Amino acid sequence: MSSPYFYSWKIIALVALLLGVAQSPVWAGGAAATESEEGVLQKGIYVTLDPMIVPVIANGVVQRHLTLQLQLEMRDIESDRRLQKRFPKLVDAFLSELHALLSMRFVREKGVDVEFFRARLMMRADALLGEGAIKEIFVLGIDKREPAGARG
Repeated sequence: MSSPYFYSWKIIALVALLLGVAQSPVWAGGAAATESEEGVLQKGIYVTLDPMIVPVIANGVVQRHLTLQLQLEMRDIESDRRLQKRFPKLVDAFLSELHALLSMRFVREKGVDVEFFRARLMMRADALLGEGAIKEIFVLGIDKREPAGARG
């Protein structure tokens, strides 16, 4: 004897399967590449990074935290494979670059210049993965927040 609750979960699972929600993602969960009989047909390979939280430090004190949500568009499958092998190094390079940028007085005073940040991150990615491996870096979101107990 099955309850109506059990049937509702079956229906939800079936709808999710039909809509493609239950498909297994490519390595990082952000790729939109599909395979065909001729090989790999690229619609685009996108890798969404976990949010990066960078402290903004002035005079030895954390003034605020900057959280960035980034998505990378890879040039091709080979570039994606290179990223897979060097992913931790790329994230570390991005965090190091953001921390360095935010420690500069002129950047802190001017504020977040998204294009400037993207260009600097692209330079780091090109140095690590090879020029053009990443076609585009998309900034999906930026959040600034004061740490608890921060003094203005």
